[in-house]
Amino acid sequence: MREYRLVTVACLCRKRPSIARQIACQIVVGLSLTTGLSQFVLSQEPADKKPSVVPAATSSQQIQTFVEQLGSNQFRQREEASAALLKIGEPALMALSAVERGRDAEVRVRARAIRERIEREKFEGIAQSFRRDPDPTASYGLPGWKSFSQAAGTSRPAKRLFLKMLQRRRLVALCLESLEGGSVPEGVFDGLPEDAQARLWTVVGKTCMDVRHNLLTAGESAEPGDLITLLVASQVLEQPPQDVHEAIRLQCNMGALDKLMNLPGATPASRKMLGSWFRRAPITYSLEVFSLGRMYQVPEAGDMARRVLESPADYEMKASDLIALSNFGNASDLPLIDKFVENRQVLEDFYPQMNLGDVQVDATAPPNATPRVQRNTPVTYQRTLGDVALAAGLKISEVELKPLFPGIRIEEIYGMRETTIGFPVDQPELREKAIKVYRDIRAKNNPPAS
Repeated sequence: MREYRLVTVACLCRKRPSIARQIACQIVVGLSLTTGLSQFVLSQEPADKKPSVVPAATSSQQIQTFVEQLGSNQFRQREEASAALLKIGEPALMALSAVERGRDAEVRVRARAIRERIEREKFEGIAQSFRRDPDPTASYGLPGWKSFSQAAGTSRPAKRLFLKMLQRRRLVALCLESLEGGSVPEGVFDGLPEDAQARLWTVVGKTCMDVRHNLLTAGESAEPGDLITLLVASQVLEQPPQDVHEAIRLQCNMGALDKLMNLPGATPASRKMLGSWFRRAPITYSLEVFSLGRMYQVPEAGDMARRVLESPADYEMKASDLIALSNFGNASDLPLIDKFVENRQVLEDFYPQMNLGDVQVDATAPPNATPRVQRNTPVTYQRTLGDVALAAGLKISEVELKPLFPGIRIEEIYGMRETTIGFPVDQPELREKAIKVYRDIRAKNNPPAS
């Protein structure tokens, strides 16, 4: 059957080369899943002909030549190029990755199949021993373990996350290994910057482009391995580019973080990586950070709040950060909150009664009678930056807020609603009462020096 298919392809090559190439591509991919591309190529060679030999040290120009031959019009040349690239191994990864989004469908399929097999075979043999070994320093030759363990820990679930990163983005792991001073296969970094940080920057930048393409253009689902890679890279890079932060946010929004947190035992390591990113993410990401921090109980979200409060951000942004600090902060944050308690910058006027409805209908009248409607005149409340700071400080001090803030709404999931914090404009004494409670607490915990 195999000989029949090859003869058919050979005949079609003369009359319908485009169709022949598509059929050949399907045959090759199907066989590569079972016996592998290299075995398939060797099985087609005559008994008296030796297979082509790939030099031990292959130059980047030779690798590029083999990659170009993946799109050759001659079936045998495409097969020989596939086998050669498989034999070269890791030094061919960058070149293969570069053509995976090209126009030629066969080149794309072949390049991806070869790259995935090279990456898979590299660590499958030792992954099981690595996972079981309790020694946190034993990397078993897997690249990038030192940098990863510093970012995520050395537990067994953390090791499983590390293997996911290797499966998905091995070239990034090799860059991490090089940055740590470890050895990598010769030729892997051909065409990349010599400086280790610049090289990691370049490879991570391409990873960000791949992530955006896969999620937004190709419509692929979010991969936890990509998110793990970017979270670790954001800690290792001296100055992570904006693309890294944006790709992390995109991955989180597209479901990669949910998948990561739901992996068995992976929550502690995932929280550690996420918390480290919170410390380095731009302050413009504060709302996303607070949402993720509250959802997954990551206290490092409080660090983002402190950075924003110490920055020249606008008042609305600082109000949201005071709420976040009340969720993630502690008593040591009260001096920072004190700076805002007396700030009377008006953020909004609101009417708490509107939340409950300002129209009441008399349901006791006869069915045909015109219902009597009672309209309540809403009481105007005012929310200032100082009001929000006061609520945050009292919450950290574990004071019940509802008796002090007449219009406040506190929900089990979201906590206190920022837009319901404030006092009636015609009852300033209510604010003075809350201020006194807060000052008494501060004076008790911070008595004046004698």
